[in-house]
Amino acid sequence: MAESNTNGKRLEDSRLKVFIAVFEERSFTIAARKMGITQGAVSQCISDLEDKVGARLFERDRSGVSPTAEGETFRLFAKRIISDYEKLNVVFSDYPRYSTAIESLAHLKDSPVFPVLEDLL
Repeated sequence: MAESNTNGKRLEDSRLKVFIAVFEERSFTIAARKMGITQGAVSQCISDLEDKVGARLFERDRSGVSPTAEGETFRLFAKRIISDYEKLNVVFSDYPRYSTAIESLAHLKDSPVFPVLEDLL
């Protein structure tokens, strides 16, 4: 029998949250303050993301940072992934209850309304 995730742990990717904070604040320093981490950690995180995707996500200058075209695109994916993590955490916080609902909707997988239902979950 499936058990609920009641251990208080959450699945997430903090790198994406750091990226979103920098994107919204247009500043590594303000994003660091908002996230409760050092500016160096923010800088390293963004550098690591840029290395992984093979593109510069932000232009940096003395007045702050601004997203590149690649950064704008990355933001769309990051927001979706963060949202999916949040949904996953909700489902596994009370899996027995949600698994019944998911199983009852499984037959709709090939239906044209499935993407709409999937977004609601």
